[in-house]
Amino acid sequence: MSATRGRSAFLHAVFFLSGAAGLGYEIAWTRMWAPGLGHEVPAMLAVVAAFFGGLAVGARALDGAIGRSPRPGRWYVALEVVLGLWGLASVALVPWGNERVARLTGPLPSDLRHWLVAFAVPFALLLPATAAMGATLPAMDRLVARLRGSGRYVAGLYAVNTLGAVAGTLGAAFVLVPRLGLRGTVLCCAAMNLLAAAGAALGFRGGTAPARGLAEEADAPSQRRLLTTLFFTGLLGIGYEVLGVRVVGQVLENTVYSFACALAVYLLGTAGGAAFYQRFTRSAGGQRFEQRTTVLLHATGLACLAGILVLSRSREVYESVASAPGFARAIAAELALAACVFLLPSALMGATFAHLAQGARRPDGGLGAALSVNTLGGALAPLLFGVVLLPAIGARWSLVIVGLGYLPLIPRLSARTLWPALLGLSLVWLAPPDLRLVRPLPGGEIVEHRDGVMASVTVVSDEQGRKFLKVNDRFGMGGAVGIFAARRLGHLPLLLHPAPEQALFLGLGSGGSFRSSFWYPGLHARAVELLPEVVELRHHFETPEDRFDPRRQSIVAADARRYVRATDERYDVIVADLFHPARDGSGALYTREHFQAVAGRLAPGGLFCQWLPIYQLDPEVLEIVVRTFLDVYPDVEAYLADFNVLQPVLGLVGRSQPARHAAGWYDRRVSGPELRTALENVALRNEYQVLGCYLGGREALARFAGDGPLNLDDRPLVTYLAPRQVYARSSATRELLEAMLDLGPAAADLVAPGTPGHAELVERLEAYWRARDHFLHAQEAGTPEQRLELLFASLAASPDFATSYYTLLEDVEATATEHPDVALTVLEGLIEAHPHRTEAAALRMELLQRQR
Repeated sequence: MSATRGRSAFLHAVFFLSGAAGLGYEIAWTRMWAPGLGHEVPAMLAVVAAFFGGLAVGARALDGAIGRSPRPGRWYVALEVVLGLWGLASVALVPWGNERVARLTGPLPSDLRHWLVAFAVPFALLLPATAAMGATLPAMDRLVARLRGSGRYVAGLYAVNTLGAVAGTLGAAFVLVPRLGLRGTVLCCAAMNLLAAAGAALGFRGGTAPARGLAEEADAPSQRRLLTTLFFTGLLGIGYEVLGVRVVGQVLENTVYSFACALAVYLLGTAGGAAFYQRFTRSAGGQRFEQRTTVLLHATGLACLAGILVLSRSREVYESVASAPGFARAIAAELALAACVFLLPSALMGATFAHLAQGARRPDGGLGAALSVNTLGGALAPLLFGVVLLPAIGARWSLVIVGLGYLPLIPRLSARTLWPALLGLSLVWLAPPDLRLVRPLPGGEIVEHRDGVMASVTVVSDEQGRKFLKVNDRFGMGGAVGIFAARRLGHLPLLLHPAPEQALFLGLGSGGSFRSSFWYPGLHARAVELLPEVVELRHHFETPEDRFDPRRQSIVAADARRYVRATDERYDVIVADLFHPARDGSGALYTREHFQAVAGRLAPGGLFCQWLPIYQLDPEVLEIVVRTFLDVYPDVEAYLADFNVLQPVLGLVGRSQPARHAAGWYDRRVSGPELRTALENVALRNEYQVLGCYLGGREALARFAGDGPLNLDDRPLVTYLAPRQVYARSSATRELLEAMLDLGPAAADLVAPGTPGHAELVERLEAYWRARDHFLHAQEAGTPEQRLELLFASLAASPDFATSYYTLLEDVEATATEHPDVALTVLEGLIEAHPHRTEAAALRMELLQRQR
């Protein structure tokens, strides 16, 4: 008996390993498909449906054959071998499939076409593996049952396999993918499957018990009722997960680790519930099966309703743990919040599935059918709850439907069995009227909020009425200063091309950069934005100075990576917005493969400008991105978007060949008074203000980036490294800005030699750069005296650099009342340094009149 138990424990360990491999596959395959399928809703749903659909097909198709087989161990070994071998093949199959998907969908497919293609290709290419994965539970159940002479191990096997899935989730997110890459992770999972096959072969060697005595749960209800209940519990269970993740997404940092933590806790609860059921409910008789079904369904529904109250306190839970910066503390906070939201409901869901699956088990099968319909319900949940109900009625009432949805599944529904639902609804009324966890700005309000499928998008205002755009309570795009900077992000790359006719903007945000394209005669521009809600709310940021011409400008809701890969259009200028590299999915917009795809969409002489938020990067991540960019583009220039030291933005401009400017190029480039006025409004009045943003060329950037790894689709380093800065709440902004200023711009890299006015242009540009650097260093000066000294040094360096002049004027106006003598001294210095400007003299006269 002890030998039998030892072999049984060994097989449970094998099944743990198989569960770890299964979730490792799911995580790696989902990310491997993303470049071709995109991150739009149809693609996201299709990948989930394809994976779950394969599991359901395998579980259902092989159920009877495995159940009737006298040698289930051989079935299990064969399934693990097929899974491992097809996992190895997927390393080549998925990239091949991505190429087919991009061409089959096209740049702007309908939702139906996108969904069908995105479902069919992954489903077909992964079906041998996913079908084998779906049949492993029925096969292992039959193997252990024959070994032990009993069939009451469904819950225990399900628990240990799901616990392995927890290990696979955390292992893939925190260890395997960061160290081995996506293909390396898949290869590791394939090795685990082959190891599991070998282990199973050893585990059932030595004989098994006879098939007698394996009929299960004679008192269970009909198979049809059980399967119906299993389908809806799968639908409601995954529905709760989908809604819960979307709500806590307004609180979490939404990195790759955030979702791994949420999934791991959900799976951990499921495993714990199944293990509890296995440990404390070893037998069922009489009416006990029905009674247990009633208790479990009641408890699960009540836990889901109570979860609404827990979700409404998500921010307090998270911030109570993440009260101090640090990666470990932040991960602990995300795990703690996930535990509060998911642990109890998922534990009850795990126990419920184990109970129902045990009841569905028959001498000739049944478990595969149970797993199949439960998985099918789970596959449909994201569509129903995430796409249909959440945007229509909000998260709160969608969760109410989940909680109450368990009631009709109760075997004998009566007035006496409704009291838990009434208790749950009373808890719901204690929660806020909605689950919008967005914080308004001090003195402001929430102007408009949209619960989208992928994120919550909100327009908020501050006490001065300025509007800002938030995605999952992050990003603060917009405002007067933000719009000024955003317009420069559009104008600078457009000015650097001699005559653009087609432009593509990747990312819309508040729309400032894209709206700059209106002022360029003959230019046709298109913006691609992932979140439809951002497109719908863009009107909040339109100003009287903005224009939109539908004949020349268009906005589409699509995934930027997929669009670039699928389109055949060629563009003179492509501008990539500020993508926060720590947010899950954004790191893929900084990979070599994406930069190569963009290069393939450039027309001859075209340029690509990738804007980088220095204030959201650490040195290592910035070096990786710069190295990756340099690896693709032969000629690269770096520009500073504006002179904001708190939130500096770096632009990498890539071309196939160098571009040189002759004196007077700005006046020849800027035709028409309307364009000139638009440029003057964003302080781009002349060639010195445009080229004055230049920081350095390819050689200087190569020295900064040094040698090291690149950010690849297979090795998404940025995705896994960038969150450190967010979790640590640290900032390397000053360090990185200093490094950019130290690149050392050389006029020879920009100015065409031997052209009229060459010497003067070089001299004035170099003076402008010195003035600019003095100004930026002044903003970080340790004392007011040092700041004043640097600002006057900036004034002396270049009469073309006016920013220091106007900054000192603002300082004088702010301090004139308290320090009138100092103010007059500063004004006299301004008049002496820039006698051609009249503002300082006028302000000096005004102050003297006040003193009299």
